[in-house]
Amino acid sequence: MRERILAISAASALLTCLIAFLVSRSISLRIRRLKLLAESFPGGAGLDRPVEDSRDELASLERSLAGIAIELQRLLDRLRYESARREAILSGMAEGVLAVNQSCGLRFATPRFCAPSIFAARIRKAGFLLELIRDPGLHELLRSVLATGEPKKLRFKLSSANARVFE
Repeated sequence: MRERILAISAASALLTCLIAFLVSRSISLRIRRLKLLAESFPGGAGLDRPVEDSRDELASLERSLAGIAIELQRLLDRLRYESARREAILSGMAEGVLAVNQSCGLRFATPRFCAPSIFAARIRKAGFLLELIRDPGLHELLRSVLATGEPKKLRFKLSSANARVFE
């Protein structure tokens, strides 16, 4: 009788281990798929395979992540298109353009703006507009525009050897 109980106990323990292994392997594979999907977000490389059609929480999470990845890829494509479009428009302008952020940090400058040698070298080193152009009227205008949001114009001349007029 003891041998039967021992055999049944061993068989049930073995069966329990086998079931636990299979369940663990299935969950591990699905988590690995979710990890690959999450790692592919910036490039969208993991979007080429179908999402598993299951009704549990992991499948729901995978479908949600796949949807987010697709939307993120659309937004990145749109951003690249808009950036290329902006670059094409700005590079075709006859006027030089310099853009700053809310704290007057330099964002970008068109090649036409950098054309005079006085700006080309200084733009690479400057982080803020104040380091590039030291005109009190320009800085007051920028503070006013940032505070009110209203467009304004200013015409000024740099006090350098190449005294160009800016608007």
